[in-house]
Amino acid sequence: MKEPAQSDQAPAMTEIDPRIEHRLRQFVLSCCTLSITFGCLVLLGWTLDRQIVKTILPGQVAVVPNTAVCFLLFGAGLWVLRKRQSPAASFAAIAAKLAAAFLGVV
Repeated sequence: MKEPAQSDQAPAMTEIDPRIEHRLRQFVLSCCTLSITFGCLVLLGWTLDRQIVKTILPGQVAVVPNTAVCFLLFGAGLWVLRKRQSPAASFAAIAAKLAAAFLGVV
């Protein structure tokens, strides 16, 4: 019996509906913006020593600064990865995420 010939080409990717792709890009952009904004506000609250800005909700426990830095790192990493970038940019985004993960462990 003869085996079917294997192609050297990768299988073609299926087309994504442009409307869905647009909505997903908007969602990723919103997550980046929210994460970076939250991190900046919390750090600003710690810098100015304003309790209302250090907490998510009034009367709750304050967010510690290293958690705010993690939000900044995750937001920046996601921002870089939202478009296809050079390998150096992808490496920088992965490094930012790993740094945030390390801060979370410490």
